[in-house]
Amino acid sequence: MNPNYQGSPDQPGEEDLDVYQEMGNEVLALFDQAVKDRKPYERRMLKNLRQYHGEYEEEEMPEDGSRVFTNITRNKVDAAAARMVKIVLPNGEQNWKTEHTPVPELSSRLNSTRPVALNDQAETTEGDIAQAELSEVKAASEAMGKEIEDQLEQSGYDAIQREIIYDAAKLGTGVIKGPVMIGDERRVWATNPETGQQELQVVRRIEPRSKRVNPFYWFPDMSATRPEEREYDFELSFMTRRGVQDLLKYPHYNKEQVKRVLQMKAADTQKQQFEFLHQIQSITGERSKFEDSRYYCVEYYGPIKREWLAAWGCPPAELDENVPEPYGLMLIIGGHVVMADIHPMSKGESIYDFFNWEKDDASVFGLGIPDQMRTEQSMYNALNRMLMDNGGLATGPQIVIRDGYLTPADNDYEMKPRKIWRFDDKGQDGMTLDNVIKAFDIPSRLGDIMAIASRVREMADEATSLPMIAQGEQGSGVTKTFQGMAMLMESANIVIARAVKSFDDMITTPHVSRYYDWNMEFNPKAEIKGDIRVVAKGTTALLQRETRMIEIQNLIQIAGTMFAPIANMEKIFEEYLILNDFDPELYLLKQDPNAQPEVDPAIAAQQALDQAKLQHQEREFELRAHEQQIEAARVQQEFQLGMAKIAADREMTLEKLYGDLGMKQQEFDLRELIAGIQSADKMREMQLKLQVGSGI
Repeated sequence: MNPNYQGSPDQPGEEDLDVYQEMGNEVLALFDQAVKDRKPYERRMLKNLRQYHGEYEEEEMPEDGSRVFTNITRNKVDAAAARMVKIVLPNGEQNWKTEHTPVPELSSRLNSTRPVALNDQAETTEGDIAQAELSEVKAASEAMGKEIEDQLEQSGYDAIQREIIYDAAKLGTGVIKGPVMIGDERRVWATNPETGQQELQVVRRIEPRSKRVNPFYWFPDMSATRPEEREYDFELSFMTRRGVQDLLKYPHYNKEQVKRVLQMKAADTQKQQFEFLHQIQSITGERSKFEDSRYYCVEYYGPIKREWLAAWGCPPAELDENVPEPYGLMLIIGGHVVMADIHPMSKGESIYDFFNWEKDDASVFGLGIPDQMRTEQSMYNALNRMLMDNGGLATGPQIVIRDGYLTPADNDYEMKPRKIWRFDDKGQDGMTLDNVIKAFDIPSRLGDIMAIASRVREMADEATSLPMIAQGEQGSGVTKTFQGMAMLMESANIVIARAVKSFDDMITTPHVSRYYDWNMEFNPKAEIKGDIRVVAKGTTALLQRETRMIEIQNLIQIAGTMFAPIANMEKIFEEYLILNDFDPELYLLKQDPNAQPEVDPAIAAQQALDQAKLQHQEREFELRAHEQQIEAARVQQEFQLGMAKIAADREMTLEKLYGDLGMKQQEFDLRELIAGIQSADKMREMQLKLQVGSGI
């Protein structure tokens, strides 16, 4: 819808009605052709859906024997989609960001010191001005990102992405459309400026939204093989009678045309039969054909003749005379055009984005996992039917009876417990029961069949490029070392990398970029506008998530043992919670930075005991040191007296005697120094043991 659109004439004349009828007839004829062109791909999607739900195609149903369908497709689809969702939508992170486009001229001025006069009193440098301009650009980019994020959140964008990823894995194609202009009606209490009283007011505004489109309901231009080659898109949608009545509230819908639709029954809008609707119901549920009470609606997005839009009431200023068929949108219910409008955004791009699990070079519809492994699923079913049939035959013997000699008492030849049989030898000598009845076993081939079935499962892994490790199963013979697991997870990520990159290119970047275009054109907030681009950020960093998880687990083990005193375990565990999609605020206690850390009572008691032991040993060392000092003083005194006596006996002075004995004095001093160092080392060793908690 165009926010500037004023609405079509509520009382159209005969000429207008003729134009409306012409519009409806031509667009519906194009729709019929699109439905016909899509038939082959519709049948392929139905095959995928049956295979996913474990049902045989009608022509593949076994005529006799076991009819078991052993479904290995569903596990592949669910595992692959879940793994991709985890990569594309990590907890608490967006898979896109906004950033300002590089401005070479601005970057070249950032380091300039050339003075620039602001006014008569102040001046600055050219670099400061460039830095201020750059800050404004960055602020606008951040504000635009928050605005788009809020709009996508209102749409439930994460849930929509999950749905289209599952659609692509299961059917081959996932489809999203947007931004769709939604008339948001809110009731708010406001003060009447004239009376001063609170009054309930209805506020209506147009908001952009995104929607997931069921691939079965999407009918694109089938001549295209790439998104930009499509000329038009159709979508089959449904409304209740109440939903049709609600269209009368909005100016974009022609009231007279809506009233004509309301005069019809829902069945009158269903003249075109869509057989796939009934087939989907029979596949996914027990219901078959039933009376549908919904109004069938056809939405058209593509070129619309300029004169049609003019007759409908589009503003002449928006209809370029040089464009004979501007891109627009149209809603048709029961053959009546109830809305037609020019495309709301100036670029006039299609609002449909699609994602293929595997690209089909001949179509915009892609191949899903069921397509990739259809042969292997068929082989696996055949082997399991053989397994059941052979197992049933091999569990009991086959019985051979000679006619006329053995008769059941109840005349029923069915084998039962404690059954009575009559034996008549016909008067023939030597005729025994062993000559009349024989039992033999059918050979069991279960081991051979199971070995082949195991090989077929490996073939399915190869066909889908989804090995056991990518499905969350390690399998046998897989290394459990850190380096080995890291290499395996890296390899498993490479398998899904192509699909993730395709999702970024086909969904994230074009879809979110259109929200940027919408805000630039219609959002009144000037502070969010600027030269900004949308960048998908999922492929490189997010694909390393699994490897990062293993690294964190290894770090927890190392930090908890070798580096416990110095490791920040709180930060390490917080990173572990984030990688496992847990909110750290819910599981980690909030710590006061000024609070003393709590100590376990047992640890505190042991530390107190160790401290007491250390203090006791310190006192013992001090006492020993004091005793050594006293002993050293006594020895020194005796030494002095002895030296004086020797000097007197030899009639020598003490100075000369000390000179002769100088070497011996130095050795004595050295021994004292070594003893002091050893004592200090012992004290430091005891203190270190107390700090690290290893005991004394």
